[in-house]
Amino acid sequence: PKRKIRRSFDPTMAPLYILYGSATGNSEHIAKDLASKYPERSGSGSGSTRKKNLFDGVVCSCLDQFKKKKYDVAWKEAPPSPEGGGGGGGGSEGSEGPIKHGLIIVTSTTGNGDAPENASRFVRFVKRKTTPRDAFSQVSFAVLGLGDTNYDQFCAVGKAVDKKLAELGGTRAYDLGCA
Repeated sequence: PKRKIRRSFDPTMAPLYILYGSATGNSEHIAKDLASKYPERSGSGSGSTRKKNLFDGVVCSCLDQFKKKKYDVAWKEAPPSPEGGGGGGGGSEGSEGPIKHGLIIVTSTTGNGDAPENASRFVRFVKRKTTPRDAFSQVSFAVLGLGDTNYDQFCAVGKAVDKKLAELGGTRAYDLGCA
């Protein structure tokens, strides 16, 4: 059976967050496609050949929903461990080290290196000097930047977000991808 994509945060679960910034719909389409395929690609289901899911479902929304849906609040604490332990901010330990929230960002660049309208608040938040230096310390992230190589500012927003997430304490799970 196909899993339903969650659109909001449930504090008792540890979902994979897939957030997008999209002006023309390309980033949104990629993010939603990733979200719909997560359960099948991660090995959900029965059988000895299946791997255990790292996350309990997927939350998929535009980047600017991060405050309204309280993702930033969730990311301040370590997620519950797969064995049912609580977050509590102490950095739950798994078999391969501390357990962190999973975050995938897919964002395009518009105009002359500008963020899409539905990502501009998030981009301003990560660039702000008053954003706590540990705002993403409980997050492992990967960024896919989309752009047009005909522009000088190719994938500028993806590059900026990737850099700022690391500076704000995030752990890079995969190197920045640019397409």
